Amino acid sequence: MKKNEERIANGFVWNILGLTFNNFNSLFFLVIVKRINGIEVAGVFAYGYAVACFLYVFSLFYNRAFQISNEHISDKAYVFSRLVFCGLSFVLSCFVALFSSQTLFKFLTIVGLCLFRNLEAASDVFQGIAHKNNRLDYAGKSLFVKSFLGLVIFWLVDYLTKRAELAVCALATLNFFGLIFDWLYVKTHFVLNQGSKKDIALILKSATPILIFSALGMLLLNMQKYLIGLFHEDSFGTIFNILVMPATIMSLCSQYLINPFMNIMAKALNECNHRAFFKIVMNLSIALILIGLFVCFAAKIFGIRLMEIVYDMSLVGYAYLILLVIFSSSFYALVQLFSSALTVMGKNFMQPFLYAVSAVAGGALSVLFMKRDVVAGALYGYAISMLVLFVLYMFVFFVQVRRIQGEKSEIKTFHNL
Repeated sequence: MKKNEERIANGFVWNILGLTFNNFNSLFFLVIVKRINGIEVAGVFAYGYAVACFLYVFSLFYNRAFQISNEHISDKAYVFSRLVFCGLSFVLSCFVALFSSQTLFKFLTIVGLCLFRNLEAASDVFQGIAHKNNRLDYAGKSLFVKSFLGLVIFWLVDYLTKRAELAVCALATLNFFGLIFDWLYVKTHFVLNQGSKKDIALILKSATPILIFSALGMLLLNMQKYLIGLFHEDSFGTIFNILVMPATIMSLCSQYLINPFMNIMAKALNECNHRAFFKIVMNLSIALILIGLFVCFAAKIFGIRLMEIVYDMSLVGYAYLILLVIFSSSFYALVQLFSSALTVMGKNFMQPFLYAVSAVAGGALSVLFMKRDVVAGALYGYAISMLVLFVLYMFVFFVQVRRIQGEKSEIKTFHNL
């Protein structure tokens, strides 16, 4: 029992370290490119990274919550389906790069970043197998090592060559070797249960809604980046990405809190302990709200000045917009929590609709606002879309909780009769 508790605590710590470095690397990469290559190249890099993040969803197909909570599906079916979708996603990334690139540099940057994220998605399935076998610590260690080495290698190659596309290719190479290592670790330490065509068909059927709402979610998060990258100057993209970067903090906090409790939430539901499940979600919600308030306060006191030092540019005129981003991202952190809870509950088919409504509202308002001010208008559209999505998710989650509580009450009444 004590050993198991130590492993959970160890996994929690390594999960935090791994997610922190992995998520903040995009910030560090942008800082490096901005300082070494200039604001225009940084704009191209930011757009390419946003495209890679969108296609990363197609590479994943299903998320970690689905893999953890559906233990009846074989490990080999998860691995096979993930590798197939990674291959298809990479082919798609080449077509997207051709369509949206006017220069060879932009094409190579987009393809390289897509390959980098593609290989990361392939590694994730092996990290998910380790997580399912109570080795969340390994998943965190793998992310941490690759993220740390990736940052060092990216800076070194870009500093020596002054060519961001070569630095991106170096990142992809590192992730390839990381994938091989993750595969060897899982193959050595765990027995993978055999897959079947039925398992693969079940993944395709059950996880398709997850793919749709995850893709819509990524579209929602990056819509303004795509609009700026396609229709405005690259320098606007750099400024927007700098201002929206603090949102990463709230997204990270959500992942910190959700991942270690995923198995516990699934276990509570499997044991029909709905009260414990609901209590976990509510406690995590309160924690995220408090963290959001603290981050807003910290940003107001010293965060904006720190960003000016890091990016080597004045952000005085954008102070209120940075606070708006953090406040809006708090809503999305709660959305991630409610989404994971609904996924554990098996309520996936309604989630794409919620993202679709928010994406349409956010996209239309962004286009309208950006006609007056590109950067501020994009951030207003981002904030409104996050608020709409949060309200929809909160409503659906509480409706589903009331429904399962009602079903439990009916079963108890039946037994009493």
